[in-house]
Amino acid sequence: MTPRRDLQGLITDLRVLGVRRGQDLLVHSSLRSIGVGAESSDGAVAVLDALREVTGPAATIVVPTHTTENSGSSIAFHAATEGLSREGRDRYLAARPGFDPASTPSSGMGAFAEYVRTHPGSRRSSHPQTSFAALGPGAADCTRGHRLDCHLGESSPMGWLYRRNAAVLLLGVGYEACSAFHLAEYWLPGERPRRAYHCVVVRDGKRLEREFWDVDLDDSDFAALGQRMDAEQFVRRGWIGAARCRLMPVRRAVGFALKDRAFRQRRRPPAGSLALPPGTREVRTAMARRSDSEMAGRYFFLSYARLCPLTSVPGTDLADPPDSWVREFFRDLSEAVSARAGSGSRLRPGFLDDGVSSGSRGEHVIVDALGEAEVFVPLLSPEYCRRSWPWTEWATFEHRLRSADVTESQGRLAPVLWVSLPASAEVPGRQDALSLADSAALPHYARLGLRALQRLPEYHDHYRQIVGELATRIVSVVDKGVIGPSPLSLSAVTDRVSHEVGGKVFVVAVTDAPGARGSTQSAEYARLAAEREGFAVRIAPFAASVGQLGQGPGILLVDPVSITGAEARRELEAKVAALPSWILPVVVPSLGAEDQTNDRRIVPETSFRSYQRKPMAVRRALEGLDSLREFIMLMPDLVTYAEREYLRHGPTQRVVSRSAPRPRLADRGQPADLPAKENPYA
Repeated sequence: MTPRRDLQGLITDLRVLGVRRGQDLLVHSSLRSIGVGAESSDGAVAVLDALREVTGPAATIVVPTHTTENSGSSIAFHAATEGLSREGRDRYLAARPGFDPASTPSSGMGAFAEYVRTHPGSRRSSHPQTSFAALGPGAADCTRGHRLDCHLGESSPMGWLYRRNAAVLLLGVGYEACSAFHLAEYWLPGERPRRAYHCVVVRDGKRLEREFWDVDLDDSDFAALGQRMDAEQFVRRGWIGAARCRLMPVRRAVGFALKDRAFRQRRRPPAGSLALPPGTREVRTAMARRSDSEMAGRYFFLSYARLCPLTSVPGTDLADPPDSWVREFFRDLSEAVSARAGSGSRLRPGFLDDGVSSGSRGEHVIVDALGEAEVFVPLLSPEYCRRSWPWTEWATFEHRLRSADVTESQGRLAPVLWVSLPASAEVPGRQDALSLADSAALPHYARLGLRALQRLPEYHDHYRQIVGELATRIVSVVDKGVIGPSPLSLSAVTDRVSHEVGGKVFVVAVTDAPGARGSTQSAEYARLAAEREGFAVRIAPFAASVGQLGQGPGILLVDPVSITGAEARRELEAKVAALPSWILPVVVPSLGAEDQTNDRRIVPETSFRSYQRKPMAVRRALEGLDSLREFIMLMPDLVTYAEREYLRHGPTQRVVSRSAPRPRLADRGQPADLPAKENPYA
C-alpha cells in the first residue's frame, strides 16, 4: 500500500478506523511503520494534528514516556552490567542520572511520544520508570497521583484511562506494546507475585535512590493474547498510512485479558477462581483483598544448603534433584505454624525456593521472599557452612532487621540443626538450634540432626516435638510485633565460611584488569563446581590472594584482556611460574570487547613442556578455553586435579575434613544423612 503522508490522509484514516470526537486516547506508535518518518519532527506534528482534528478539543491524548533503564533491578540494568563485579555495578548505577519529569527523555517509546512529552502544555506523571505524558483538558488529572508503588495499576494514568472509558490506539505497533493488559495483571483475583524495584530520582536538585514493592509485571505473552483478542468485534482494524493499526476500548481490552484462560494460568491465580467484569463492586472488593494478602508477608523463610542461583548454559547440566526431606520438613512446619496462628492471621506460612526459576529472575524472587518473612529459619549442616549462598541469605535478612530498626531481634533468627556438626565447629546459632529439643529428644537431636530424626521411624516423636516447638516460637515472635514487607538488595558477604566445618578451602583468584568480565563471570561457575566437591570457596583478586594461594588448592582465572602488552605478559608469566602445582592457571573465555589477543598462552616457555604432560583438562585450561560451556564442563576435573596435587605435594600440616560419623538406617542398611542434593537453578 502506498504511504499516505499528508495530513488530510491521516485524518481520513483515523476516522475510518473508528476514532471519534471527544474520545480520550492512549497512543502507542511507530512513525516509521505508518510511513510518516521519524527522522524529523514533521511526522510527529502531522500525527498529533490529525489526532486533535479528529478527537476535538475535549479529548486528551496520552502517550507512554517510560524510562526503563532508570533502575538497579530491571532486565535492562542486568543486561548492561552482566559480568561486572559488585563494585562495577555500583559504579554503573552511580553514573545514572536521576529521573526528572521535566527533562528526562523517554527510552524506546518512539518519536511521537517524545514530541508529545516536549509539547507546550503537556503534563507528565512523576513515576521514575513508567511515566506517561498527556496533552489536553484532562492532562493534569491523568498524570496526577502516579504512585511509586503502582507502575501501571489503578493509581497510575492507566487507571484514569480506564475510568474515562478511553481507547487504545496501536499506531503501527503490535499488541506487545499494549500496556492496558498490565492493568489486568493488577486486577487478577487471588495473589500476584510482587518484587522489589529500584530507581534513581531527583528531588530538590539532589539525586536519590529509591526502592519500592510492586506487582511483578510480565509482558512476554501480550502478542499472543492480542492475537486471541483480534477477532473480537470491539477491536477495530484498519490502515493508517502504511501500517495496519488497531483501536479498542481500554475497558474491553482489560476485561478480555481477565477472562482469558492462558493469561490467568500464566500468572497463577487461585484454582477455580473466576475473573469478574472490571469496574464492578465485586472487582474492587477482590482488589482490596488481594492487596491486603500481598502486603501481609510470611511467617518464615526456610534457608538450606543450596547453591547460588546461576543461569544455566545450553549444553550443560547444572541442576541437582531437590531435597525431598527439606520439602517435607517445610510442609510439616507450615502446617504447624498455620495451626498455631489461627484463622484470623493474614500472614502466609512460609517460603521455600523449590520451583524458583534460574538466573537473576530467580534471585529476585528469593530476595523478595526474604523481604516478606518475619522469621529466618536456617537448616544448619556442614554443607550450609561451606557454601556462600546460604550465608548471603542470612546476612541479607540480618541487614533487613537492622534497616527496620528491629531492636528486639531475638527469635527472628530460628536456626535448626539439620545435619550433625563436629563438636569443634564454631557455627552461629548452634546453641539456639539445640534449645528447640526437650530433654528426651536433645541427645538424639544433637548427635544425629533433625533430618535423621525425620527419616528414622523410631525418632518421629522427637521430630514432631522439635517442629512443634519451632512453630510455637515463630508464631509467638510474630504475635509480639510484625516487621512488615520491605524491599531488599543482596547484602555483600565477605569471606563468611567456616574453616572448622568445611575443613577444605578452595581459592579462586581473579586477574584484576579493566574490562576483564570473563574472569568475573567464570569465577561464579568455578565456585559452583568447588562447592559441589565439598569446599568452602573464596573469590578474591589475584593481588589480594597471593598469601592464601599456597594454603590449599585453587585456580587462577586469567582473562585475555589482562594481557595488554609484552611487559604485562612477562609479569604474569613470572607470577604463574611461582605458583605451586596445586594452583592451576586457567585462561577463561573473554567477554572483553577489545580482546585482540591471539597468543593466550600464559605459562613460561621453560615450564610449558611439563604442563603439556598434564591431563587434557589442565592443558585446555592453559591453552585458553573457547566458551563458557567448555569452562563449566572442565571445572570439576580441574577442581579434582588441584586437590589431588595439594594432597600429594602440599604442606604436611594441612587442614582436612572432619566430618561427623554418619548414622545408619539399621533396618535398611543405608546412610541416614547422605549429603542432600538441591536444585540450585529450579
